[in-house]
Amino acid sequence: MKRLVLLVVAFVFAFCTTVMAAVPAAVSVKLSAGQNIEGNWKSVMAEDFHNGTFGTRVFDLKKNSWNVSFTMYGDKEMKYPLFNFFAEGKYSVGEDYAKIKGTKKAQFKFSKKEVTLLTDNAELAAKLGMSTLKKGVKTNISKTGISFLKSVKDAPEEFDVVKLDKGILYLGARPADGDMGSDAKRPVMLNYPLRKFDPKQESNAVTNPPQTVYAIINVTVRDQKKFMEYVFGHLPTIDQYGGKIIFESNDNKAIEGTVTGNFFLIQEWPSEDDFNKWWNSPEYKPWKEMRHEGADVNLVLSKSRF
Repeated sequence: MKRLVLLVVAFVFAFCTTVMAAVPAAVSVKLSAGQNIEGNWKSVMAEDFHNGTFGTRVFDLKKNSWNVSFTMYGDKEMKYPLFNFFAEGKYSVGEDYAKIKGTKKAQFKFSKKEVTLLTDNAELAAKLGMSTLKKGVKTNISKTGISFLKSVKDAPEEFDVVKLDKGILYLGARPADGDMGSDAKRPVMLNYPLRKFDPKQESNAVTNPPQTVYAIINVTVRDQKKFMEYVFGHLPTIDQYGGKIIFESNDNKAIEGTVTGNFFLIQEWPSEDDFNKWWNSPEYKPWKEMRHEGADVNLVLSKSRF
């Protein structure tokens, strides 16, 4: 719990100079012919703010209005919610935005802002600047603001961008200071993706899907014959458990530093669980023992942030 408090302090410190540093603005309905973004959208997974806190966004985009529900969590698994922020208003979409290919300029006005404290930890609430709030009770902050969340008067609008690509919606990633209160502060990068959903078919809750993992492997071959026997022998076990080799090379040049090993490859797996099932499987066990005889291996399991 002490670590969570420290993470919240770091989050608030980074958040306090912004209008809503963790809450991206919403978007309009139509970008161009054939591109209609009216509907309900939500985060693909818990979004990492790279300070130990995570967030989720849920948007309801109508013809002339928008609203967003943003929830901050103290963990990636979303077991420790901290607060929810809700905002609504009207919007307009303008011309193409030259700084990010395929995007349009968008401007979003706020008519209402509400916040709900979701933790009963008094220390966390104080660090968030929300100690006056009661857990679970929605509070209208449109006129007053609270802590780092400004009132409608002090933060009436934001200047954002929007992009729809293959059914995935992107908004702008906030600048370093979080300020999107003028055209000059419009984002120059895209934020995490949002996927469309039907509220009649599923809830607006965000869940973390299984995440693709990559096994990055450096090999120093000691016995070429045994290693080649291992290579061709173990390949069917990778396929059996859902993995695949997406890159391999024995022609590697160091641009900076030194090259370790003489063979390099990358495996792709649907999830860490799938990799572990293969790694510990009876089918792979004899080939793993042969690999030990033929080569020294460094293996790193890696997940993308996106």
